[in-house]
Amino acid sequence: MNNPNDGGSAFPTNGEFFTSGPQGLNPQSAWGMEGEKGMSRRDYFAIHATEEDIEWARGVLSANDMPADRINARWAFADAMLTKADGDPNEQH
Repeated sequence: MNNPNDGGSAFPTNGEFFTSGPQGLNPQSAWGMEGEKGMSRRDYFAIHATEEDIEWARGVLSANDMPADRINARWAFADAMLTKADGDPNEQH
C-alpha cells in the first residue's frame, strides 16, 4: 500500500513551545519529539469537507469504479485539495 502525500503539517511550528512556570513562560524545544507533528494538511482538508464536497468526490470515485463511501470521498476530496494547492504539473488550465 502506498502512502499518500499528507501535505505536511497543517499548523507548522519552529520547533519550540512554551510551558508555564513560576517565572512565566519558558521556551521548550520540541525537536526530537518525532511523531508529534500534529494534524496534516490532508487530515485538515478531509475533516473540513462539506456535504457538497463529499458528494462531488463520491461522483468522481464512482466514475472511476472506486469505493464511493463517505470516508473514501473525504480522502479523495483532501487529495484533490492538496493537488490544487501544491500545483499539479499535469493539470491544464
